[in-house]
Amino acid sequence: RRLESFALYMILSLPLRRASLQCTLPYVRNLIRPAFQPISFFSTQSSDHYDVVIVGGGMVGATLACSLATSPPCSHLRIAIIESSPPSPLHPLSDIPDLRVSSLNASSTQLFSSIGAWSKMAKARSTPFDSMHVWDGVGGGEIHFGSPGSGSPMGHIVENRIIQSALYERIQELPSISIIAPNSLKSLSRLVSPSPSQSPNWLQLSLEQGPSLSARLVVGADGGRSIVRSTMSQGSTPDAASSSGLGWNYNQRGVVSVVCHPPGFHNSAALQRFLPDGPIALLPLHDNYSSIVWSTTIPHSEYLLALDDDAFTREVQNAFEGPVESKPFLPFKIPLPSLPFTQSKASVPPIVGVAGKRGAFPLRIEHAGSYVGDRMALVGDAAHVIHPMAGQGLNLGLADTASLSRAIQEGLDTGMEVGSPAVLKTYERERRRANTAMLAGVDVLQRLFSAQLAPVVAMRSLGLDVANRLGPLRDAFMRFAGGDTSAFQSV
Repeated sequence: RRLESFALYMILSLPLRRASLQCTLPYVRNLIRPAFQPISFFSTQSSDHYDVVIVGGGMVGATLACSLATSPPCSHLRIAIIESSPPSPLHPLSDIPDLRVSSLNASSTQLFSSIGAWSKMAKARSTPFDSMHVWDGVGGGEIHFGSPGSGSPMGHIVENRIIQSALYERIQELPSISIIAPNSLKSLSRLVSPSPSQSPNWLQLSLEQGPSLSARLVVGADGGRSIVRSTMSQGSTPDAASSSGLGWNYNQRGVVSVVCHPPGFHNSAALQRFLPDGPIALLPLHDNYSSIVWSTTIPHSEYLLALDDDAFTREVQNAFEGPVESKPFLPFKIPLPSLPFTQSKASVPPIVGVAGKRGAFPLRIEHAGSYVGDRMALVGDAAHVIHPMAGQGLNLGLADTASLSRAIQEGLDTGMEVGSPAVLKTYERERRRANTAMLAGVDVLQRLFSAQLAPVVAMRSLGLDVANRLGPLRDAFMRFAGGDTSAFQSV
């Protein structure tokens, strides 16, 4: 009878708790579960306690917060984001696009739509691309995806600042999310003296400024130099999982710039040409702008950054359309044989200048040994860093957030706690397999197209040309480029 009365109270107090009846039913069902099952439905009202604390409020961390806050099973959770430098307001927008942009696949835009953020990004500024052309600058092999002018987008290019600001604008509409900024995590440990409303196995977060926080679950979304990941690998919390993982530098940098096409010219195609020192990519932006991402050696990147705008424009034009000399990794020259490929038919948009400054960032691959620890989880670059060749960095991180959010929702619906090991392991099993396949695939491509030995060049160019002529194989490449790591299983 007491259980029935409590269930009735839950339903009658629904408006005060700002939850829907659909949200409440799982809680009522869980009230009649056996007492030994771990159940935690209600946050304490302590101002320094949260159910989920996300360390790092970048694009991935902010998306995870929105995904949890907009999910009915998670609507009761108190969520905090610790961020050192919150973004600027979405508006007004500058006329010239920002340097850093991201390529979003269909899954990513669907995720943003589900949390109510995509409309803000699209209204601000996003550029669809309907085709992609990739070719080998040395061997001449090429592959095309999509259809220029078809109006059916393969993906969207969006400036990182717009993504970030739109997410924070959405966060302002979600009262269950608190932003603790500017601030940063100093250390992470187990609670020493828990209050009566807390459990001794919750985590305590010491911040650079202000009081400490406690949390049932801490998610590291704090990038490649993640403090959460470092804490897991050092084992400074009981039973922490080793997460040091593997990784190496490519001894390259990615040079980024915004280039201009003639007035009135709009580019709608993504282009990528593989050069001996690394690929150069052209990604369409709004109006007559495009983004350049040029992966190259460190000395060459310094040379490119030191050029004036006119000289850099000529270098970009030559990189896309000029002849390429092979550089065999041997003490003597190996002449390339006459390969059965025609000259690339890529239609490179005219580039007439540079807009704004240029920048560069180091290229590396990194993969955590474990994505989860005791009440801890890693997402995005904190768990994995990938070469920008395939444009999958942000897409992988967003897929992490979708998976972790889904695992938490399903766990709560079945009576588990938000930081339950079973919940976290479900997330890790799903994402580790997919991320490993993508990281390995991109690393193999990077090494394959960096090699300049004549037989390797001949085989890779032949492979591109064959894939371009075989529809199922080409489609598999396109799905893989879109983030589907199982694309080749049916080929």
